[in-house]
Amino acid sequence: MYKSLRKILLIISTVILSVVLASCGTKSQTESQQESQPKPLTSQDVIEKYSEAVKNVNSFKYTSDFTSKTASKNPESSPLGPINLDSGISKDGVLSSEPFSILTNQTMTITGTSLKISNYINESNELYTRAGNEPWKKTNSKKTQSEKADVVKKEIYNDKFLDALKNVAGDLKLEEQGENYVLSYSGTDAKFMEVLQQFDRGAGSVVNKLADTNILSLNFKLTIKKSSFEPTEIQFDCETGKNESSLTTKFTGKRTFSEINTAKVTKPEGIQ
Repeated sequence: MYKSLRKILLIISTVILSVVLASCGTKSQTESQQESQPKPLTSQDVIEKYSEAVKNVNSFKYTSDFTSKTASKNPESSPLGPINLDSGISKDGVLSSEPFSILTNQTMTITGTSLKISNYINESNELYTRAGNEPWKKTNSKKTQSEKADVVKKEIYNDKFLDALKNVAGDLKLEEQGENYVLSYSGTDAKFMEVLQQFDRGAGSVVNKLADTNILSLNFKLTIKKSSFEPTEIQFDCETGKNESSLTTKFTGKRTFSEINTAKVTKPEGIQ
């Protein structure tokens, strides 16, 4: 009987040990799988990778639009009467590195009056300009190819804009939409004023209107490719104003990018 009892206890101990070992093995395997899985990216991670990706861009196509509309808060009670001032800058261009060439178009509009300026730079670094539909004219330029390329590259790689984005990265909502990451923000945080101002410093007086104003509303969105962390679109709309002012200004901005590191420039007609 004693031997039978020992045999039963031995069997029970063996079963318990097997269960414990199996449990430990499963737990270890689960922990190993969890450790091997990559951690999901944060908005800060995506902004950092985007900042690195645009450093390596040598050729691309882009479009850029920036508009502002200033109007009276209460036109009926304003001592100056109804005020409506519209202005904007639309740009598009191509930068090619092999062979080197640049083509840009810029249209400035103020209260219905527009002026279009086009520039073309060939692989010999010769500059041609055109106003509206006038013939192309060869113009002297002392800037090197690199200096001219840097001006266009700021459309996609502007270190001050990137720094401003990094400062607000934690406030951006990160979503995955198909093949893209989408980072967005809606609110009135004053920290985003620098992002708006650095969107296009070349817009001159349009951007300067943002100084010393408050953000009344803002919707911002940045779309980035998952595969390369290259940008495809940056856009925003916002309303700003001063507390003591009877005016408000609505801004919209949008910039798109395509054919990154593959873009080629087609020589415009009319240039010999």
